[in-house]
Amino acid sequence: MEVYAPMALQLVCTFFIVISWIAVGLRVWVRHFILHSFGRDDWAMLLTQIGLTIWYPSQMTAIHYGAGRHMWNLSDRNATIALALIYFNEISYFFVSVLVKTALCLFLLRIAKERIHILILKNLMYGNIVVGGAFFFVLTFQCWPIASFWNIDPISAQDCVPPSVIVGLFYGMSALNIVADWTIGTLPFFMLRGLQIPLRQKRIVQGILAFAAIGSSATVIRTPYLAGLADSYSGRGGDFTYKIGGILLWTCVELSVGIIAGSVVTLRPMIRAMFDRFGGSYTDRGCDDDFRYRTQ
Repeated sequence: MEVYAPMALQLVCTFFIVISWIAVGLRVWVRHFILHSFGRDDWAMLLTQIGLTIWYPSQMTAIHYGAGRHMWNLSDRNATIALALIYFNEISYFFVSVLVKTALCLFLLRIAKERIHILILKNLMYGNIVVGGAFFFVLTFQCWPIASFWNIDPISAQDCVPPSVIVGLFYGMSALNIVADWTIGTLPFFMLRGLQIPLRQKRIVQGILAFAAIGSSATVIRTPYLAGLADSYSGRGGDFTYKIGGILLWTCVELSVGIIAGSVVTLRPMIRAMFDRFGGSYTDRGCDDDFRYRTQ
């Protein structure tokens, strides 16, 4: 585990960041060059991807210096650098998480017709921003001075919020994320009932949107690892760099899956254009105008 865990972390995160960039790139191409209707949800998703991309090298560097490895196997310098980067990853996670859910809600608001669906999406989006912002503030200033977080001397923990509070906050945020993911994943099943598109087309769109809820599975799997946050600011007195490994892995999966699912669902016009270009037949073309134009 000591040898292969860091490599596994890097490979998994690199795979997902590449796939997410492909998905977002195709989304930008479809919305800007095919539909000529680049909207707020597209800007939000692009900003989310940029945020994830900024987060990615920080995570890779943290792994290089010791994240995923036992604290007692790290030099003082490497342990300090790894802890500083882990701190940055913690606070940036909430920023990217809020953005990806905002982008998904903005997309669904394009096709929402009923007042109840619009209210649910707006409350979910604004509530997510407020709660995420509050968590971001607490985590940013969990230690004062902030540098106490990556001080390998356990005495520095006296300058920080008790680790039990941080663990509780992460458990609470994880629960809220699961609720938000499943709301975003299941609401389209009700929203698309009123659109005049074939049943097969509805199932495809609903399935892709529900895929975003899989991100909550990563959140669920990550939950047992959150207990490792109790070693925050324990320095040489704990094994925080090792215990954070599972959290970093599943955080990367959670954020990337949300971006990928939210982008893939916008690619139907590209598929239609490909069939036209290569002489194929795109079934039910004339029946999905309602969905096509409402998502432009």
